[in-house]
Amino acid sequence: EMPTATFKIEGISRKSALHYLRYEFLTTNFQSQKYKNQASFEYVLPNVGEESPEVIAEIKNCYEEIQRMYERLRATNCDSEWSRIVLPNGTAQTMTLHSNFRQYRHVFNCLCDEVYVQENKKVAVTMLRILKKEAPVFFEDFVEREDGSWKVPGDNRNLKVNFGLGSHERKNLGIETYEEDTIE
Repeated sequence: EMPTATFKIEGISRKSALHYLRYEFLTTNFQSQKYKNQASFEYVLPNVGEESPEVIAEIKNCYEEIQRMYERLRATNCDSEWSRIVLPNGTAQTMTLHSNFRQYRHVFNCLCDEVYVQENKKVAVTMLRILKKEAPVFFEDFVEREDGSWKVPGDNRNLKVNFGLGSHERKNLGIETYEEDTIE
């Protein structure tokens, strides 16, 4: 638990940056929209492989309209808090993450899973690759497969989420439980 790492992440969507707040053991620091000039805000688009070019063009059109709406609101001299309310979750964000290696292992165990949003997974995989290079002994059991997916310790989705639920609650939700999991 002693070794730690800090990452500065630029160009992540606000939606994905806020996702990291779920991990209360990560120390996060976000760029404030309150003090940032949004005269021409930057935004994040999905990967072309994830969405069709038509969908991406539609998202770009929406962002351009939001930019015009933001500028119109700012021109009315309304409170800047209300002007910023129209900014989308796709607005580009800068953030820092800091934690110890044990907690990063948990984050990688969750976010390197195939079911996660690609943007969140891309950030986690980038951090994992850096830590595997710089501190291999702590992360050697995370193995990248030829297809780009990751073999992570445990590799069982049910063990990674809903850890705050008792076994009875898990059974009611249809989540697999184990013998050692019966203590309430």
